[in-house]
Amino acid sequence: MGNVEKRSIKLMFIALFFIICVMFSSCGNTATNNNTAKTPDTPTGDMVQNETIAQNATEAPTSSKYQIGDTINQSDILVTVNGVRTTTNNGAVDVEAGFKYVYVDITIINNTKKDLISSSVMNYTLKDQNGRKLDFIVAINTNGSIDGTVIAGDKLTGEVVYKVPADLTIAILQIQTNILGKADQVELNF
Repeated sequence: MGNVEKRSIKLMFIALFFIICVMFSSCGNTATNNNTAKTPDTPTGDMVQNETIAQNATEAPTSSKYQIGDTINQSDILVTVNGVRTTTNNGAVDVEAGFKYVYVDITIINNTKKDLISSSVMNYTLKDQNGRKLDFIVAINTNGSIDGTVIAGDKLTGEVVYKVPADLTIAILQIQTNILGKADQVELNF
């Protein structure tokens, strides 16, 4: 077994352990504060960017589908998809033929009075236009991670990564910051 395979297996076990921990600790997060949405810093580099970022959650679309740059208010947990990028290498291995990796850059602002557990596996799902869930992967070359605790009044910015068919150019990111709360969708073009 090569070093890359051992490293990939180790990363999968770490991710599995983290998912189990998050499952037990994320139940019961509720929001009680009503602050105005703030626009997160805009990422740089090869990120696809929306020209106008919502100034607050009331300016976001009224439909259930949002766009890159819109700020979504889920019970005073503000979530903004800052951009997306694609690659054929996740930092450890090249993707198999016919696929690519999609990196989704997300900012979470916790305007509640309670800490929030953020999980890229439990809070975010990427689907194609037919509703088929796409594969979440653990990558080592992300620009930050959205996994962990976002303390009350703080923010967290990072990326979540999916393996998608190479010819896919549009997908829907489903966001649900509280597993018992409502879900919103963001249309991604990449």
